[in-house]
Amino acid sequence: MALRSADATVVMAINVGLDIGGVSLKLAAIGAAADQPLVDALTRKNSNFFSARPLPSGPLAGYPVVLSRYRRIQGNPIKAAFDLLSDLQDVIPKEKIAGIRATGSGGKTVAGILNAPFENEFLAIAKAVRTFYPEVRTLFEMGGEAAKYLRLEPSAESKYLGIVDYQSNGDCAAGTGSFIDQQASRLLYSVEEVGAAACAADCAARVAGRCSVFAIDRHDSCPAEGLFHRADPERSLRSGGSEFQVQHR
Repeated sequence: MALRSADATVVMAINVGLDIGGVSLKLAAIGAAADQPLVDALTRKNSNFFSARPLPSGPLAGYPVVLSRYRRIQGNPIKAAFDLLSDLQDVIPKEKIAGIRATGSGGKTVAGILNAPFENEFLAIAKAVRTFYPEVRTLFEMGGEAAKYLRLEPSAESKYLGIVDYQSNGDCAAGTGSFIDQQASRLLYSVEEVGAAACAADCAARVAGRCSVFAIDRHDSCPAEGLFHRADPERSLRSGGSEFQVQHR
Protein backbone atom coordinates (compact mmCIF):
# COMPACT_ATOMS: atom_id res chain seq x y z
CA MET A 1 0.00 0.00 0.00
CA ALA A 2 2.83 2.42 0.86
CA LEU A 3 4.31 4.36 -2.03
CA ARG A 4 7.56 6.30 -2.24
CA SER A 5 7.88 9.80 -3.60
CA ALA A 6 10.78 11.10 -5.69
CA ASP A 7 12.49 11.68 -2.37
CA ALA A 8 13.10 8.11 -1.30
CA THR A 9 13.15 9.12 2.37
CA VAL A 10 9.48 10.15 2.29
CA VAL A 11 7.06 7.26 2.53
CA MET A 12 3.50 8.06 1.42
CA ALA A 13 1.17 5.50 2.96
CA ILE A 14 -2.24 7.06 3.63
CA ASN A 15 -5.00 6.53 1.07
CA VAL A 16 -8.12 8.70 1.18
CA GLY A 17 -11.63 8.00 -0.08
CA LEU A 18 -14.26 10.72 -0.47
CA ASP A 19 -18.00 10.05 -0.78
CA ILE A 20 -19.68 13.23 -2.02
CA GLY A 21 -23.43 12.73 -2.09
CA GLY A 22 -26.46 14.87 -2.73
CA VAL A 23 -26.77 15.92 0.94
CA SER A 24 -23.58 15.04 2.78
CA LEU A 25 -19.88 14.34 2.48
CA LYS A 26 -17.87 11.59 4.14
CA LEU A 27 -14.18 10.71 4.21
CA ALA A 28 -12.34 7.50 5.01
CA ALA A 29 -8.57 7.17 5.20
CA ILE A 30 -6.44 4.10 5.75
CA GLY A 31 -2.74 4.07 6.49
CA ALA A 32 0.10 1.70 7.24
CA ALA A 33 0.75 0.54 10.79
CA ALA A 34 3.48 3.18 11.15
CA ASP A 35 0.86 5.90 10.51
CA GLN A 36 -1.07 5.13 13.69
CA PRO A 37 0.47 8.12 15.58
CA LEU A 38 -0.73 10.48 12.81
CA VAL A 39 -4.22 9.03 12.93
CA ASP A 40 -4.31 9.37 16.71
CA ALA A 41 -3.12 12.99 16.47
CA LEU A 42 -5.86 13.80 13.95
CA THR A 43 -8.66 12.41 16.09
CA ARG A 44 -7.33 14.22 19.17
CA LYS A 45 -7.06 17.58 17.43
CA ASN A 46 -10.29 17.52 15.42
CA SER A 47 -13.49 15.98 16.79
CA ASN A 48 -14.88 15.74 13.24
CA PHE A 49 -12.68 12.67 12.77
CA PHE A 50 -12.75 9.40 14.68
CA SER A 51 -10.89 6.09 14.48
CA ALA A 52 -12.79 3.13 13.10
CA ARG A 53 -12.55 -0.30 14.64
CA PRO A 54 -9.64 -2.08 12.93
CA LEU A 55 -10.42 -5.13 10.86
CA PRO A 56 -9.62 -8.34 12.77
CA SER A 57 -8.66 -10.27 9.64
CA GLY A 58 -8.15 -9.96 5.90
CA PRO A 59 -5.72 -7.91 3.79
CA LEU A 60 -6.39 -4.71 5.78
CA ALA A 61 -6.13 -6.25 9.27
CA GLY A 62 -4.21 -4.06 11.67
CA TYR A 63 -4.15 -0.97 9.45
CA PRO A 64 -5.36 2.27 11.10
CA VAL A 65 -8.60 3.63 9.67
CA VAL A 66 -9.99 7.11 10.30
CA LEU A 67 -13.47 8.34 9.33
CA SER A 68 -15.04 11.78 9.18
CA ARG A 69 -18.37 12.56 10.77
CA TYR A 70 -21.47 13.34 8.73
CA ARG A 71 -20.95 16.74 7.08
CA ARG A 72 -23.57 18.56 5.01
CA ILE A 73 -22.47 19.95 1.66
CA GLN A 74 -25.05 22.78 1.86
CA GLY A 75 -25.34 22.99 -1.92
CA ASN A 76 -21.59 23.37 -2.51
CA PRO A 77 -19.90 19.96 -2.77
CA ILE A 78 -16.62 21.41 -4.03
CA LYS A 79 -16.15 23.75 -1.07
CA ALA A 80 -17.28 21.08 1.38
CA ALA A 81 -14.78 18.59 -0.04
CA PHE A 82 -11.89 21.04 0.06
CA ASP A 83 -12.77 22.15 3.60
CA LEU A 84 -12.76 18.54 4.76
CA LEU A 85 -9.44 17.80 3.04
CA SER A 86 -7.99 20.97 4.59
CA ASP A 87 -9.02 19.72 8.05
CA LEU A 88 -7.31 16.41 7.29
CA GLN A 89 -4.11 18.07 6.10
CA ASP A 90 -3.91 20.26 9.18
CA VAL A 91 -2.47 17.15 10.84
CA ILE A 92 -1.58 14.75 8.04
CA PRO A 93 0.85 16.46 5.63
CA LYS A 94 0.15 16.29 1.93
CA GLU A 95 3.32 14.30 1.25
CA LYS A 96 2.02 11.51 3.50
CA ILE A 97 -1.05 10.97 1.30
CA ALA A 98 -0.51 8.29 -1.32
CA GLY A 99 -3.73 8.92 -3.22
CA ILE A 100 -7.33 10.12 -3.20
CA ARG A 101 -10.33 8.47 -4.84
CA ALA A 102 -13.85 9.92 -4.99
CA THR A 103 -17.32 8.47 -5.41
CA GLY A 104 -20.91 9.67 -5.06
CA SER A 105 -23.16 11.93 -7.11
CA GLY A 106 -20.75 14.84 -6.67
CA GLY A 107 -17.63 12.72 -6.79
CA LYS A 108 -16.89 13.02 -10.49
CA THR A 109 -16.72 16.83 -10.33
CA VAL A 110 -14.47 16.85 -7.28
CA ALA A 111 -12.30 14.06 -8.67
CA GLY A 112 -11.77 16.07 -11.86
CA ILE A 113 -10.63 19.12 -9.90
CA LEU A 114 -8.29 17.01 -7.76
CA ASN A 115 -7.06 15.04 -10.79
CA ALA A 116 -8.03 11.94 -8.83
CA PRO A 117 -9.73 8.69 -9.93
CA PHE A 118 -13.53 8.46 -9.74
CA GLU A 119 -15.20 5.25 -8.56
CA ASN A 120 -18.71 4.31 -9.68
CA GLU A 121 -21.05 4.23 -6.68
CA PHE A 122 -22.28 0.69 -7.29
CA LEU A 123 -18.73 -0.62 -7.61
CA ALA A 124 -17.63 1.27 -4.50
CA ILE A 125 -20.44 -0.30 -2.47
CA ALA A 126 -19.70 -3.77 -3.82
CA LYS A 127 -15.97 -3.47 -3.05
CA ALA A 128 -16.69 -2.30 0.51
CA VAL A 129 -19.03 -5.23 1.13
CA ARG A 130 -16.50 -7.70 -0.26
CA THR A 131 -13.94 -6.38 2.21
CA PHE A 132 -16.02 -5.87 5.36
CA TYR A 133 -19.02 -8.23 4.97
CA PRO A 134 -18.13 -10.94 2.43
CA GLU A 135 -21.06 -13.08 3.52
CA VAL A 136 -23.63 -10.48 2.37
CA ARG A 137 -25.40 -11.03 -0.95
CA THR A 138 -28.25 -8.47 -1.04
CA LEU A 139 -27.87 -4.75 -0.30
CA PHE A 140 -30.15 -1.75 -0.07
CA GLU A 141 -28.32 1.57 0.18
CA MET A 142 -30.26 4.76 0.91
CA GLY A 143 -28.47 7.91 -0.18
CA GLY A 144 -29.41 11.56 -0.12
CA GLU A 145 -30.99 11.62 -3.58
CA ALA A 146 -31.05 7.96 -4.64
CA ALA A 147 -31.69 4.51 -3.22
CA LYS A 148 -29.85 1.51 -4.63
CA TYR A 149 -30.32 -2.25 -4.70
CA LEU A 150 -27.46 -4.65 -5.41
CA ARG A 151 -27.26 -8.41 -5.63
CA LEU A 152 -23.79 -9.94 -5.26
CA GLU A 153 -22.72 -13.45 -6.18
CA PRO A 154 -19.35 -15.14 -6.73
CA SER A 155 -18.51 -15.81 -10.35
CA ALA A 156 -18.40 -19.33 -11.77
CA GLU A 157 -14.64 -19.10 -12.20
CA SER A 158 -13.76 -17.80 -8.71
CA LYS A 159 -15.14 -16.85 -5.30
CA TYR A 160 -14.72 -13.14 -6.11
CA LEU A 161 -18.04 -11.40 -5.49
CA GLY A 162 -19.45 -9.54 -8.47
CA ILE A 163 -22.62 -7.56 -9.15
CA VAL A 164 -25.21 -9.79 -10.82
CA ASP A 165 -28.19 -7.43 -10.50
CA TYR A 166 -28.69 -3.80 -9.53
CA GLN A 167 -31.29 -1.06 -9.63
CA SER A 168 -31.70 2.57 -8.58
CA ASN A 169 -34.74 4.78 -8.17
CA GLY A 170 -35.67 7.11 -10.99
CA ASP A 171 -36.20 10.85 -10.90
CA CYS A 172 -38.38 10.86 -7.77
CA ALA A 173 -36.49 11.13 -4.48
CA ALA A 174 -39.34 9.93 -2.23
CA GLY A 175 -38.05 7.59 0.45
CA THR A 176 -34.42 8.64 0.06
CA GLY A 177 -32.17 10.25 2.64
CA SER A 178 -32.84 13.87 1.72
CA PHE A 179 -36.60 13.34 2.01
CA ILE A 180 -36.34 11.74 5.46
CA ASP A 181 -33.80 14.36 6.53
CA GLN A 182 -36.14 17.17 5.51
CA GLN A 183 -39.16 15.70 7.29
CA ALA A 184 -37.15 14.98 10.43
CA SER A 185 -36.16 18.63 10.53
CA ARG A 186 -39.79 19.70 10.26
CA LEU A 187 -40.55 17.63 13.38
CA LEU A 188 -37.56 19.13 15.21
CA TYR A 189 -35.51 15.93 15.08
CA SER A 190 -31.92 15.57 13.97
CA VAL A 191 -31.54 12.91 11.29
CA GLU A 192 -29.54 10.80 13.76
CA GLU A 193 -32.57 10.65 16.08
CA VAL A 194 -35.04 9.42 13.48
CA GLY A 195 -34.36 5.69 13.79
CA ALA A 196 -34.85 5.51 17.55
CA ALA A 197 -37.92 7.77 17.39
CA ALA A 198 -39.55 5.64 14.69
CA CYS A 199 -38.87 2.42 16.60
CA ALA A 200 -40.49 3.92 19.73
CA ALA A 201 -43.74 4.78 17.92
CA ASP A 202 -46.90 2.91 18.84
CA CYS A 203 -48.01 2.37 15.25
CA ALA A 204 -47.38 3.47 11.67
CA ALA A 205 -50.00 5.30 9.65
CA ARG A 206 -50.58 4.43 6.02
CA VAL A 207 -48.63 7.02 4.03
CA ALA A 208 -48.65 7.41 0.25
CA GLY A 209 -45.17 6.08 -0.46
CA ARG A 210 -45.24 6.44 -4.23
CA CYS A 211 -45.06 10.25 -4.20
CA SER A 212 -43.21 12.47 -1.75
CA VAL A 213 -45.72 15.29 -2.25
CA PHE A 214 -48.61 13.12 -1.08
CA ALA A 215 -46.46 11.66 1.69
CA ILE A 216 -45.68 15.14 3.02
CA ASP A 217 -49.36 16.11 2.96
CA ARG A 218 -50.28 13.04 4.99
CA HIS A 219 -47.25 13.54 7.22
CA ASP A 220 -48.49 17.03 8.12
CA SER A 221 -52.10 16.02 8.64
CA CYS A 222 -51.43 13.26 11.20
CA PRO A 223 -50.34 15.50 14.10
CA ALA A 224 -52.90 18.15 13.09
CA GLU A 225 -55.68 15.58 13.44
CA GLY A 226 -54.37 14.52 16.84
CA LEU A 227 -53.94 10.95 15.66
CA PHE A 228 -50.29 10.48 16.54
CA HIS A 229 -47.52 11.97 18.62
CA ARG A 230 -44.54 13.20 16.65
CA ALA A 231 -42.68 9.87 16.55
CA ASP A 232 -45.48 8.11 14.69
CA PRO A 233 -45.27 10.12 11.45
CA GLU A 234 -41.54 9.34 11.29
CA ARG A 235 -42.27 5.63 11.52
CA SER A 236 -44.88 6.07 8.84
CA LEU A 237 -42.44 7.85 6.54
CA ARG A 238 -39.80 5.17 7.04
CA SER A 239 -42.23 2.34 6.32
CA GLY A 240 -43.77 4.25 3.43
CA GLY A 241 -40.35 4.95 1.98
CA SER A 242 -39.43 1.28 2.24
CA GLU A 243 -42.61 0.28 0.43
CA PHE A 244 -41.84 2.86 -2.26
CA GLN A 245 -38.44 1.32 -2.94
CA VAL A 246 -39.86 -2.23 -3.10
CA GLN A 247 -42.67 -1.13 -5.43
CA HIS A 248 -40.19 0.57 -7.75
CA ARG A 249 -37.79 -2.37 -7.80
